[in-house]
Order: sequence, then C-alpha cells, then structure tokens
Amino acid sequence: MRNFFFWYFQDAPKFLVDFFIKILKFILYFFGFFIHLRHLFLPWKHISISYGRGFQASVFFYTLALNGTSRIVGFFLRLIIIVWTLLLFLLALFLGLGAILLWFCLPILVIYFLVSLFFI
Repeated sequence: MRNFFFWYFQDAPKFLVDFFIKILKFILYFFGFFIHLRHLFLPWKHISISYGRGFQASVFFYTLALNGTSRIVGFFLRLIIIVWTLLLFLLALFLGLGAILLWFCLPILVIYFLVSLFFI
C-alpha cells in the first residue's frame, strides 16, 4: 500500500508533467513555430525574382510588385500558422493542467461518491 501512495502522488504526477511538456514541445516543433517567427517577413516559399542588370522602370516595378506580394502573402500565411500554433499550445496546456488537477482530485471524488452511494 505504501508503494501505491508513493507511485500515485510522486511518480505518476512526474510522468504526467513530463508527458505534457513533451506534447507542448511537439506542438511547437511540428508547426515550426520558431522558424515561422524567425522568417515572418521573408517571401513565401522564397518566391522572388531578381531585378536584373540595368534599369528599366517597367521591369523594376513589376519585380517590386511581385516580390512585395510574395512577402505579404508569406507574412499572412505565417501569421495564421503562428496564431494556430499558439491556440493549440494553449489548449494543450489547459488540458494538461486539468488532467493533472483531476489526477490529484480523483481520490477525493472516489471517496465522496462511495460515501454518497451508501449513505444517501
């Protein structure tokens, strides 16, 4: 019986905390959170064209528009991925904290339901 309490209140919570920390790290890694944050203003999929040699106004403005559009698209798509990652991260964090809290409240709930079963 002593080993059970040692496991229930020391080993299992440590395992749960480690498990949820690994899940949180996986979410950040899977969606490339820090990579998208670091490359937020780069063109999407590195789609850009060079300005070429010499100066021609039409080529310059065409290239500027294409590269600017690619950067804007990259910014918004990366921003959507970052927001989605943060929402998923917060959801996993709250579910993990709830599971750990439930783990500690479970013995009290079991005793309460057993007492209410026999005396009510």
